[in-house]
Amino acid sequence: MIGMKKDPATPGDETLYWTVNDAFMTTPDGSYVPVSGKDAPTPQVAAGATLPVTVTQDAAGNAIVMSAYYLSVDGGTLWYKVSGEKGDKGDSLIESVDAVSSDEYVLFSMADGTTFKVAKYIEITIAFNVSGTLSVRKNSSENVNFSVSGSYAKNLSLTTIVGGNWKVLQYYDEAVGSGTLTIQAPGAWDHNKVVLLLTDQKGRVWTSSLTVETTWVLGDPFVDTRDERTYTIYRFDNKLWMTEDLKYTKANGYTYNELTNICPQGWRIPTNEDWSNLNDNFDVSAFGSASVGGGWWSGSPVNGDGTASIWLINASSLSSEHANLEIPRSVRCVKDGYNSPY
Repeated sequence: MIGMKKDPATPGDETLYWTVNDAFMTTPDGSYVPVSGKDAPTPQVAAGATLPVTVTQDAAGNAIVMSAYYLSVDGGTLWYKVSGEKGDKGDSLIESVDAVSSDEYVLFSMADGTTFKVAKYIEITIAFNVSGTLSVRKNSSENVNFSVSGSYAKNLSLTTIVGGNWKVLQYYDEAVGSGTLTIQAPGAWDHNKVVLLLTDQKGRVWTSSLTVETTWVLGDPFVDTRDERTYTIYRFDNKLWMTEDLKYTKANGYTYNELTNICPQGWRIPTNEDWSNLNDNFDVSAFGSASVGGGWWSGSPVNGDGTASIWLINASSLSSEHANLEIPRSVRCVKDGYNSPY
């Protein structure tokens, strides 16, 4: 039994609150749910047959009845049965429920002769022609088609919101309920969302979002944002390798003890294992040569004799040797994952 009553614990409070079986409906934090006022949620009414497929039980834990009507006062989380078998029996404050006369609202007639309207729950679905995350190459754009479906899917106005430095051009045919978004990526790595808001003439809003991220393409240059220096990047052994020596803060190489956090964020000094695996598909012409000290540092721990490993080009392959920690050597940085953005 759905009804309304004042809170007897607060005699001066004239607010009416929703009840079910004479018990107050409550929000997750235990507060009573007001029927009206600035803090009152927007009630929703829907037939069991039109509730989202994820709603399988009502607020009492009973299975949804397709022919019954349900009331929600918390944004569609809990649905209370207000008509149909065991929904319109007993000494209820609600005399009758008219869900037929209007497509937009349900008319409640109270036992004392008063009436009030509750907007019907209207489901609008926004579907994109891509699933998951949309990857867009830096400074490039992709077109995404979308469609809008539902009983009130036509003649809705569209607004798009996007974060960061992304840009969106929109085309939307209100009469048909479909459109295209042209999504342009920024010039640096970013992970963000494009949000669509559809609004009808009564101010009701439906939303959907698409996750977007910039992607790396083989051969793209990498810009170290710490000093704006650009490096050429290639794929070796399912990793991204710099094919030029690092020159952050200095151009004459680094001692072993200067290697800590010297690579850009997300990058690291390659270990002996990385260098060894690289040797299996090494391309001298693509990788270039060491500019300082004749070789590149390994990020592996110091050897037992107090030296560290460096790697050198020997003809068309790589080889390693032990080196003094204090002599500057060249540095290359590596990033795990071929598809890793930067």
